[in-house]
Amino acid sequence: MSLFARILRSPVAAAVVAGAALPHAMATMQRAAHAAPRDDSLEPSSAAAARHIDLPSKRTTLHSSWKPCQEASPARIAKAEGLLPEFSTKKLSKEDAKVIVETYWNAVAGYKLPRDVESKVLDAHVQGGQVEAGVLRESLQVLSRKADNVALLVIDVQNDFSQVAPTTGSLYVKGGEEIAARVNDLRKKHGFRMTVHSKDWHPADHSSFFDNWRKYPLDPKSALPQKPFDDVIFADGTKQKLWPVHCVQNSWGSQLDAALKRLLSDQIVYKGLDPKVDSYSAFADVKEGADTPLHEMLQRQKITHVVVVGLALDYCVQFTAKHAVARKYTTYVVEDLTRPVAESDRPKILAELREKGVVVIQAADVGRILAEAAAAQ
Repeated sequence: MSLFARILRSPVAAAVVAGAALPHAMATMQRAAHAAPRDDSLEPSSAAAARHIDLPSKRTTLHSSWKPCQEASPARIAKAEGLLPEFSTKKLSKEDAKVIVETYWNAVAGYKLPRDVESKVLDAHVQGGQVEAGVLRESLQVLSRKADNVALLVIDVQNDFSQVAPTTGSLYVKGGEEIAARVNDLRKKHGFRMTVHSKDWHPADHSSFFDNWRKYPLDPKSALPQKPFDDVIFADGTKQKLWPVHCVQNSWGSQLDAALKRLLSDQIVYKGLDPKVDSYSAFADVKEGADTPLHEMLQRQKITHVVVVGLALDYCVQFTAKHAVARKYTTYVVEDLTRPVAESDRPKILAELREKGVVVIQAADVGRILAEAAAAQ
């Protein structure tokens, strides 16, 4: 019997497939990061990320640096899924959890975790010397995908946009609190080749903040702003809507909504790091003078289709979708998995998206478009 087969039949593997503690663990990591002093080495610095330099020690590139290893066969997936109903949730020792990460994940999920990431994953799960069982169960969703050429882009589902209670985000989008659960439901029903989360990641002195407008020279023709959401023209000719301060690096508001379930294979791109240039799209800033790593990440995985969800429809979702079309991706926006800042602008934005070649769908249509994408491979 092979090592992999012995592992699958072991109590450790039984515990792996028994539950679904990964989302809990990710939420635990987020809560811990909010409560404790943050390790700034985990997040990209403004200057480095604005130049889009690969920083292997930073979280911004950890996910994209994971190395693919042997892809699990349908037989292996079926065998693992067949074990699911046979076991109850258990607690694991850290040693057994290490076996899970090093063997089950590497062999079945198709990604090899760098050791520093492995240590962070294990440490995040340890509670009283034990680890929640089933930390990798939801990774099977990644493997049960129907199409290997479709990516899910989850745009800016961050506290400052999505939270209304008990603390309201500084740029709360009406209905934004519903998005995380709906994205979770989508991912339970459908598998995607990869999932990428974008994050607004602004320095405190960002030029798009109303509080900072006096720090940046205005064009003589520009009106003087009186309040957030007023428009200005900067001296270089750039038109800018001035926003309330939001998604400042390492703040509570910049963190992904804790209700958003994430897999170990999920990736993150950061945007809006240059204090002088805003960035709505997950692909590039508003001047298209600097790209994020997103296009390269998608190309590396041979992605041809993208499904865009998140916040907000009339800004970051819209710009991301248009940039995706410009980069030759077949692009879908899932209307009922987005919310606009201004509801009155919804018809106009949807019309503009369709005019640019974006296909506007509902969540109920995703299964069909995945099947069509798989057939087109």
